Amino acid sequence: MIEELIETAPLIGAAIAGISAFISAIGLGVAAYQMLQTRRTAVLQTLQEFFKTVVERERALLGAKAGTPEHRWAFEEFLNCLELYSSTINHRMLKDPAREIVRDKIIDSVVIIQEYVNETLATLEEHITSEAAYTHLRKFISANRRTIAARRLARSQAQAQPAGPTT
Repeated sequence: MIEELIETAPLIGAAIAGISAFISAIGLGVAAYQMLQTRRTAVLQTLQEFFKTVVERERALLGAKAGTPEHRWAFEEFLNCLELYSSTINHRMLKDPAREIVRDKIIDSVVIIQEYVNETLATLEEHITSEAAYTHLRKFISANRRTIAARRLARSQAQAQPAGPTT
């Protein structure tokens, strides 16, 4: 009887090792799934914070009277916000689709700044051509110049279209 146990011990050991490896693989799969879900949640939180921040900066800018110190401050803060998020795009800190969403919003914001803010084009060019200021935003605008120009054209054409017939 003892001899039989001695003969089957390696088989029992191998079976236990196999079961242990299987359970470890399941645990590894569960851990990988949890990591993926955590990453997705972090990306969602980043996007939510991005849109909250950009909307706050847009409201402050649109709510400030042109030519006032408040307007200048709101404009500077909006550019700082765009600078921060431009750096996340330039350094590929976000993956698609979050990267694409942030990129599109920055492009839209640049177009809106160029269209609607008084003295904007001169002020924006003044800020982003400085060697020390807004380097990430300047790099972003340079890399997306064609898309920005196309969006500006599309917006101006859409705004020039007469309203449809009313019934």
